[in-house]
Amino acid sequence: MNNVHTDIWQSVSEEMMNVRSFQPFFVLHYGSRERGDFNESSDRNFFLLASGQDHIRTSFTHDINSILNDHFKEEISLISGDRDSLIYRLEIFEPTAIHLVELGKPIFGDKYFIKLKDKWTTIKDKKIDYRTLQNYLEKRIKFYKSLDSKSTQEDISRIEKIISLTIINWILYTIDEVSIVELSYFDIPSRLSRLVKEYYKDSLPKDIHLLASIYEELHELKRSMRMLISPGTDHLTKIKESILQIQDLSTSIENIV
Repeated sequence: MNNVHTDIWQSVSEEMMNVRSFQPFFVLHYGSRERGDFNESSDRNFFLLASGQDHIRTSFTHDINSILNDHFKEEISLISGDRDSLIYRLEIFEPTAIHLVELGKPIFGDKYFIKLKDKWTTIKDKKIDYRTLQNYLEKRIKFYKSLDSKSTQEDISRIEKIISLTIINWILYTIDEVSIVELSYFDIPSRLSRLVKEYYKDSLPKDIHLLASIYEELHELKRSMRMLISPGTDHLTKIKESILQIQDLSTSIENIV
């Protein structure tokens, strides 16, 4: 795994063996630091897949988070899920789930992860039900719009997510066929922007190209100024004003179908 000495990964794995759990779990390392396209301000992304019994125990996630924070100087981002929900997301070809399984690397629970990969192998050759995937993404857009951000940083992340999901939904409505590789790239900000501006440039409305530019600006703001933005920053205000000019593209998506 990129930019980390083998001894560190070995130590992390050994310490996780001592975490008490009711059922097997695995932890994936993914994102820019796994792919190798990170910068100094990039955080380190992990995904924890565990049973519902373990998730409801605060100490379980806390112990895993502590192990990761003890071994890495970068900011740690740990998200979690259960097997059934992840398999459902794979079955509908949800980009983040595909990114995790296709591009993530297990740092603990290799055997458990291999079983999930085997399940994904049986799914990935099936025909994509685009309407089901679009419905799921539309619900996610509504969910993020409903959130009440507690800080400027949270607001940036929320808006970034709304924009990326809106762009992805436009692609799915406009492009006849997308590949597994393209779907996994939808979850990578730099590659999603490149797909819009280069690969799909003649097929998407001009508003989506503008939205992709705003998305790039937001992502860079999040990456390079993660801890430096305070509430009321003019930069954030200008971004919000730009987003308002798009006039709620999610409504436009609904009008297309």
